[in-house]
Amino acid sequence: MDAWGGTIPTRTTPRTMKSFVLRLLVLYLPVVVNASSACESLNFDSWINNEVVIEVHRNGEANSCGSVVFSLEDLSTWDIFQKCPSDLNKYDVEAFLSYLLISKLDTESCLNEYDPEPTPGFLGYCDRGEGYTPILTDHDHLVHLSDGHLPCRFFTREGLRIASFEQFSSLAVEKDQACSEGQVDCGRTAHIHVYAVSAGRVFMFAPHHIGEIFELSEHVQVTSGLPVYLEVLNLNPRAFDVHNFFSKEESADLVQRALAETSESHKIKRSTTGTGESNVFNKRTSDNGFDTHGKTAQKVKRRCMSVLGFDEYIEGHTDGLQILRYNTSKAYTTHMDYMVDKSGLASFNYESEFKGGNRFATILLYMTDLDEGEGGETVFSESWPPTLPESERKELSDALSELRSSNASQMLKKNSWEEKMVATCRSKFAVRPNSARAVLFYSQLPSGKEDPMARHGGCPVLSEKPKWAANLWAWNTPREGFPGAPFKDGEEAPEIPTSTQLKATFTNSRTNSKFEKAQLYYDESVYWGEVGFAGEPLVAYTYVGHRWSIKVGDEFVKQFLIEDEISVNFVI
Repeated sequence: MDAWGGTIPTRTTPRTMKSFVLRLLVLYLPVVVNASSACESLNFDSWINNEVVIEVHRNGEANSCGSVVFSLEDLSTWDIFQKCPSDLNKYDVEAFLSYLLISKLDTESCLNEYDPEPTPGFLGYCDRGEGYTPILTDHDHLVHLSDGHLPCRFFTREGLRIASFEQFSSLAVEKDQACSEGQVDCGRTAHIHVYAVSAGRVFMFAPHHIGEIFELSEHVQVTSGLPVYLEVLNLNPRAFDVHNFFSKEESADLVQRALAETSESHKIKRSTTGTGESNVFNKRTSDNGFDTHGKTAQKVKRRCMSVLGFDEYIEGHTDGLQILRYNTSKAYTTHMDYMVDKSGLASFNYESEFKGGNRFATILLYMTDLDEGEGGETVFSESWPPTLPESERKELSDALSELRSSNASQMLKKNSWEEKMVATCRSKFAVRPNSARAVLFYSQLPSGKEDPMARHGGCPVLSEKPKWAANLWAWNTPREGFPGAPFKDGEEAPEIPTSTQLKATFTNSRTNSKFEKAQLYYDESVYWGEVGFAGEPLVAYTYVGHRWSIKVGDEFVKQFLIEDEISVNFVI
């Protein structure tokens, strides 16, 4: 049994952390110094004098909370290990690093500063306890520490999950340090920076200053081949430009699909708000629809989650890609993407500070160029422009006076909420739309608490051309309707309705020559892929009522209707 009264998975039951690490650590020495070892040698060339300084950062924190020196000589006292580094998976690696840091960090370093009466030391940070640890879908794969405690997960500064010893050892970089009298070769040390994420939590970037760059090309690729990178726009709220994230062609495809959508649940219509039953809100005058299954939408969603540090795509951690249209004067008053069950009647647990799930990050995709003065910005109403000197800040009353003396006042009713929004947009931190621009911001703090600085709104459009945009909301747990979603204590998860997203597979049996060069389309309008003799089965995420078609040459020759949760495997 683990410390919470649950059963430890069979594969980890014999692995108390001490016995696990006694075997694990010894792996290094035979691999490095024993020429007859059957294991492939790890490369420690970047380690200076066979040691490295591990700089530890808590999730979302730019400054290190502590450091330890790790030397290969530390391994010489351990017993013979049973397997090679290449045989260890990411959960083994995370357990090893957690144990190493728990045992070596100063007892006052890298503490859990979020919760009342946590377990002392770094262990209390890794395992925040049952009441503060959401159960993610890979929970049963974790290698438990002694007494059933849970390990941290570890990431690079850029959000790449550390999943192997080879990757870990390669992270070392040289750093100069001052020499004391009599020291030898003291001017160089090797450092590895690791960003520790508490069990059950999600990675968050750790910005240090405005304009800072995070290179993501190692794990985020785009069809253009251009490098994807973050640029820090603001520290509070934490907001970033995501450069080269998507193309104008992808933007156009998303708009085209939104306009062509006919299903009542997904087509473009007046935007609504709220949990549970959605409601029309008179201070949200935009139109919106959802693209959950389109080929471009699926590519963009997966790319979003890679940016956010997910090494595996899990559909339940995302909403559909919301497509937004703001016509002239249309807007959305300031609000939080973080959801609150105001009625208290929901069975889903939205309290992400504890064990619940909620939206933790939003990635905005802009599809229209709007010039200065044409509105349409995304404004963060609690934040001043971060690079604006304090002496140049405008109070709302001053911004209103300037607005009323400008030409833009002719489009706005005096004392209306839209007028106030425009004044807010011209005085607070705002992001202007540009075609193919992407912006990331967080709605949660690393602790899981809601970040009040993330309050934002869609500024009224002051141009005759509409503003098109899209956004993806990412959740720190699976959301309601997906396996693993958290529910309040005593509440049972409802059965997933048949209207939820389904996974359909289309396979060519290769028995009818007519389909040798078949192609798959959604609703006879959107090309999905080749499903001929030479192709592999195609997968599409879809919904009841959607139609999929097979095209040969210039003719659609076969159609499939998604009728229920059973009929999702089709053969031609």
